[in-house]
Amino acid sequence: MLAAGATLLALGLATACGGSDDAGSGDASITVWHGYTDVEAKGMTQVVADWNGAHPSQQVKLVYNGGNDNTLQKTTAAIAAGKYPDVAYQFGSSATALVKKKHWST
Repeated sequence: MLAAGATLLALGLATACGGSDDAGSGDASITVWHGYTDVEAKGMTQVVADWNGAHPSQQVKLVYNGGNDNTLQKTTAAIAAGKYPDVAYQFGSSATALVKKKHWST
């Protein structure tokens, strides 16, 4: 779980670093939505704390989205409002619905 979380955060941050808003600055931050509780939440929190401590100019903001119930609806509503996170936990079965969203143009 921790290795997967670290990989997810690294990939997300690499994507964030490539955006035009960060051109040449080296500074970047990403927001990660998750619905984890208990052991998973502790693991994700530790991975993010370790990352943020080691990379002060590349910060991750971990946000609990209220739980994994209705995660697709939460994310699609955020996309429609134009206020979606950089990375969001989703079930694999939600991938098709998310890919079809027209708002993913950045």
